[in-house]
Amino acid sequence: MKKLFFILAVAFLLSCTSIERDSVCDEKSIYYNGCVGGVSSSSVPSSSSGSTQSITYGDPVPYMGETYETVVIGKQTWMARNMSYGADGSRCYLNDAAYCQTYGRLYKWETAMSVCPPGWSLPSTYDWNVLINYIGTTSTAGLYLKAQSGWGDGDGNGKDVAGFSALPGGFGGYDNLFSDVGIYGYWWGNMDNNYGSAYVWSMGFSNEAVSNNQMSKDNLYSVRCVKD
Repeated sequence: MKKLFFILAVAFLLSCTSIERDSVCDEKSIYYNGCVGGVSSSSVPSSSSGSTQSITYGDPVPYMGETYETVVIGKQTWMARNMSYGADGSRCYLNDAAYCQTYGRLYKWETAMSVCPPGWSLPSTYDWNVLINYIGTTSTAGLYLKAQSGWGDGDGNGKDVAGFSALPGGFGGYDNLFSDVGIYGYWWGNMDNNYGSAYVWSMGFSNEAVSNNQMSKDNLYSVRCVKD
């Protein structure tokens, strides 16, 4: 009887120890990944395969009076914010400089093709697909690429796991039309169809996806540069 009691007592103690160490915030746990205030640190899910990704910053890029922070995402290096170089063919949303400070400038496609600094380019369809596939899927990548604030009333914010910090800069169109700031972000790609339109990649406050569509080259959209 005493032997049975001893075995049960040891089993109970072992189970308690196991429970205490099944936490990412316990240094002795096999799941330990670093904690801040009792919460796991910046290593977070970033792909459909369940891998983890922490923000890795690259070298800042000074260009035309501004300095752009950069982030390394997988094997790519991206600028961490939209271009804000005041080239011909670019405008601020509603022609208000305050919007440029937050969202960067909006560009026609022809201007967008040449606005990135030397050694950087307007991303190709391949570049966008590599980014999306690394960070998630077309239906989920928006959640991980969007900034943690600034989308809609807050219910559309993202997790920004890799520092891409996408913001909803809206777009400009014909007859001085501007729309969608605060709820949708649109970014040019470098691929066109030779019929007056080119590919645009977009994210919205109401979903977690990244979409692409062909839009008129005369519209004004954001530019995010990728390193060559």
